[in-house]
Amino acid sequence: MSSPELQSLYQDIIIDAAKARHGYQPGLAGSAIGLTAGAASSSSTQTATVQTAAAHTELAAGGSATAAVATQSTVNADHCAASHQYNPTCGDELTVQVELDPAREGIVSVAWDGQGCSISQASVSLLTDLMVGKPVAEARTLIDEFRDVMRSRGKKELDIEVFEDAAALSGSSKFLARVKCAMLGWVALEDALLKLS
Repeated sequence: MSSPELQSLYQDIIIDAAKARHGYQPGLAGSAIGLTAGAASSSSTQTATVQTAAAHTELAAGGSATAAVATQSTVNADHCAASHQYNPTCGDELTVQVELDPAREGIVSVAWDGQGCSISQASVSLLTDLMVGKPVAEARTLIDEFRDVMRSRGKKELDIEVFEDAAALSGSSKFLARVKCAMLGWVALEDALLKLS
C-alpha cells in the first residue's frame, strides 16, 4: 500500500464489501447454534428454513414481508458447523457457518450473521467470497497467512493474487485495535472447520 491511490482503492473495496455483506444470512446465529449442537450429537440430515439473499434484499429495500418468502434447504449436519465469536474490545459479534462437501475436503458454502464495525463486516464478507470452493487444507493455510499478516503491524501485506479483494485488509494490521476486527470472521471460520475435523 505505497501510493495514496492504492490506499484509496483499498478503502473503497472495504467500504463496498461492508455494504454488500456477501454471505450474510440474518437469523443464522440462532439456527446455526442448533445446527452445531445437532452435528455434535447425531449424524442425521437436518432441514432448516433460511431466508434467501433476495428476500433479505427485498426487506432491506422496504419491501413487504410477504415478498420475502423463506425457502427450505436441507443441510447435512455431518458436513456443517458454526462458530460464534465476540470481540469485547469494540462489540463486534459474528456467527460463521461453513458447509463442506460430503468428503469433507472442500468448502461448499460460508454464511454469516452478526454486527460490528465496517472492518469486521467487510472482512467476513470478503472471506466468504474467497473461501467458497476452496479445499479445506487451502482454507486453513489462508487463515494462517491472514493471521500472520494481521500480526505484522503493517510490515507484511496480503498477496493480491492469492487473497484477491481481501488483500485490501492488509492496512488494518497497522492499527492494533483493528486487528481483532479484521480477524473475527477468520477465527470463526477456523473454529467451525476445527469442529468438522
